[in-house]
Amino acid sequence: MALTASNLGNENTTRTPEGGVYRPFKIKSCANGGCDVDRTDSPIMKYLPDHPDADQNGYVAFPNMDIKTEYATFNMTAAKLRLLGLEKTCVTRMIDNGSSVLLSYSEKNSDIKEDIFNFDKNQQVISWMRTDSKGASTTVNFFSNGKISSHLLCLSR
Repeated sequence: MALTASNLGNENTTRTPEGGVYRPFKIKSCANGGCDVDRTDSPIMKYLPDHPDADQNGYVAFPNMDIKTEYATFNMTAAKLRLLGLEKTCVTRMIDNGSSVLLSYSEKNSDIKEDIFNFDKNQQVISWMRTDSKGASTTVNFFSNGKISSHLLCLSR
């Protein structure tokens, strides 16, 4: 979820601190609590001669990803976590009032403490907050079209 949220939040990132365009995460497979991940190296070039990151020919490199697919993946994962919570798998407690879900994880070796999802009337995620075992939290708010309206990473004290 965090990788997909990162992709969604960086759909228009043409310059990163490491240099170059944002390289989206591509999850190849997941098993036993871990995922095999690649990063996409082939950007999409758009002609925007007035953009500050335009090359000498007026083209700008953008991350190569399909935002609709990324948002669908995020929603599918949230739905699966909700089902796991209903089955009481990997969860100490679950609160589901139809529009919000709180999942608290009981795994002692897990880096994740809890996930909170808020859903719209169509059961699409409109916000997500994850808190890790060290108290750091990530919050993502979505527009109705799946684009991120805000993304906040903070460390709780």
